[in-house]
Amino acid sequence: MPMTMPAHVTLIFCSQCPVEVPSSYRVQPDRHFRCLACGHVLDVRDLVLDPEEVWTVSRDGLLGYAVDWPQEVAEALEDAFAAVHRGASLLDRLSLSEGEAAAVNLAVCAVLTALEDPTATLDDVTRSCFESSLPQVAARHGWRVRSEAAGPVCPVCGGAVVPTCRGWQACASSGCSWGDMAAAAPGWEL
Repeated sequence: MPMTMPAHVTLIFCSQCPVEVPSSYRVQPDRHFRCLACGHVLDVRDLVLDPEEVWTVSRDGLLGYAVDWPQEVAEALEDAFAAVHRGASLLDRLSLSEGEAAAVNLAVCAVLTALEDPTATLDDVTRSCFESSLPQVAARHGWRVRSEAAGPVCPVCGGAVVPTCRGWQACASSGCSWGDMAAAAPGWEL
């Protein structure tokens, strides 16, 4: 199952490893962190973080950092959700066909779903919004579905790649450790 971590938490990757194959650090019993790939040891006192950033450790023992304003981020998301709902309600006065109304509903649902889960697919959106798969919804409303454009792939396993933060990407496959996305997700907490 693909795993993701909250958008406000980012893995800290080893500076000794190649940028093409980033590797993260795992906590050690001596309170240092060791790179999963090359073994480089890091002391958190050596981290150079921006003033608003704090380091954090996942339940799996991986080192990351977060911007220390999750409350502000949550409030901004709530405002975004409210604005999208308000915008959708403005369209109520239009005389739309059932298919057009469903398309507008799907678009609004896609925005809300993408805000909550940046890795969501169109099928995820239709299941969330209509409780049906994409092919079922398309058939019901007479929509044609274009084939999905090929996106970036993991250089290790060929799986899907998801954006993390600040331009980093990681593999979404639970069986792959490129970017250590698979091991990081379950326990990211501040």
